[in-house]
Amino acid sequence: MTTLSIERPRDRHRPAYHFTPPVGWMNDANGLSQIGDTYHLFYQSNPYGPQHNRIHWGHAVSTDLVHWEDRPVALVPLDEGPDVEGCWSGVLVKTDDGPVFVYSGRNTQVGTTQTCCLAWPKDKENLDWFVQDPANPVIAGPPAEAPALEMRDHCVWREGNTWHQVMGAGLPATEGENPAPKLGALMHFTSTDFRTWDFAGIMVDGSKLQPGEADPATTWECPDIFDVPGAPGLENVNTPGKTVFAWSAWHEEVTLHTAYILAEKSTGSLTPTTAPRYMDLGLRHFYAPQSLELDDGRRIHVGWSQEGLDESVVPQSDWFGAMALPRELWAESDMLLSRPVMEVDKLRRGDPEVISLEGADRHVLETRSVQTDSVGTVVLKPSGELTIDVLAAADGAERTRIRLARATDSAEITLSVDRSHTRNATVLPHYDTKFLSGMIPADESGEVELRILVDHSIIEIFANGRPLTARAYPASAQSNSIVVETHPGASINELSTWEMAAAEQSERFSIIPTM
Repeated sequence: MTTLSIERPRDRHRPAYHFTPPVGWMNDANGLSQIGDTYHLFYQSNPYGPQHNRIHWGHAVSTDLVHWEDRPVALVPLDEGPDVEGCWSGVLVKTDDGPVFVYSGRNTQVGTTQTCCLAWPKDKENLDWFVQDPANPVIAGPPAEAPALEMRDHCVWREGNTWHQVMGAGLPATEGENPAPKLGALMHFTSTDFRTWDFAGIMVDGSKLQPGEADPATTWECPDIFDVPGAPGLENVNTPGKTVFAWSAWHEEVTLHTAYILAEKSTGSLTPTTAPRYMDLGLRHFYAPQSLELDDGRRIHVGWSQEGLDESVVPQSDWFGAMALPRELWAESDMLLSRPVMEVDKLRRGDPEVISLEGADRHVLETRSVQTDSVGTVVLKPSGELTIDVLAAADGAERTRIRLARATDSAEITLSVDRSHTRNATVLPHYDTKFLSGMIPADESGEVELRILVDHSIIEIFANGRPLTARAYPASAQSNSIVVETHPGASINELSTWEMAAAEQSERFSIIPTM
């Protein structure tokens, strides 16, 4: 066993109640599962440094989806074979033979795409150490009839005695009588023994999608097909669920955003019923989510919140990457909506600071913290607008501005985040200050149920169930205020703000098994 830990002072931009790696790099959520009363979160990890390199599978467990305990690294690339360059993303599947990882092995010396590999736990109870199947790879690459340029990541389910698997892919452009551009696609495979997989066709590709809010992109990563319930909390109301296909949009080495459609699913086919939408209006700051139906019936997912800075500025930090809070999912009309799981509420400390505003008014909260949870109801009349500055300096030199604005002649409401003044510097070559915005569900009442969670460098906003995740890195440690301002036509019935407790372990470590 090799043990790695962080010895430097805690980075003040490191989130405290969102999950971060104990040390090194972290990206996609993998193998999200529930075994009894324990939730397992596996994730893409490089425990040796804050760079994406020779990926392992990290592992953490929780009994409440909020407090996570580090476990030993679950999967380590072999010195040779299909995963020698990394054990890329995948899922945990419960089979008759026990739990198994289905993951993408990377070896560019053998093939141009990733392969499908299996790994089985030495300890089926704690899932602490998985060993590669000697039959790997069980899918060696794209089939000859569908020569994909990219193929990786997995979604697996069972129908009767047959296992089904889709892998995300990117198809090449075609010329001739039927020219087509590069397209994202779902490659469909089936098996009866979980080791021999037959190509069953392309389940759906980008040519079948209507133009929509989100660009489907040329490669589909991290595919996830799942069912969600209708609107929660409504008694005696028929709110049928929906089938969702979600994917992470990738183009020419760039992670763009997570997109989804609602669809009708049958064996071997997926028929879109909506155009692509963003899963999160924060684009790449909520990427590669993986979903899970809990034993209590909730459908949740966990996504990777990519940093808003590049790797060149983090070697001194020893960590890189955070997970967004677990979110409960549901469908209303033609939209997928979400909210933080209810377990997050237990992190609230003491009594909240409560304010109400109407018309042209401004209020600086007494709460000074970079760990907060604000919940309230906003009403916007036509042309109504309000702003909430978080991570704000007393002199306003630094701020991240959240804005809700209603159109003049319709019920449309736009949510946006302006990061142009997040960090007080004239040149920001290493920080993502992209303006983020999008429409939220709204009706003529103009009412918005709003929740804003701030945790050092991560901001999660939920407006009528539509999420927007952003990353922000103020230069000053004193940028810890919240400033609320309403303009004519806007009112806040009540906004309650709590300080939030930290949820991370006091000591963080990464134990790496040695073969």
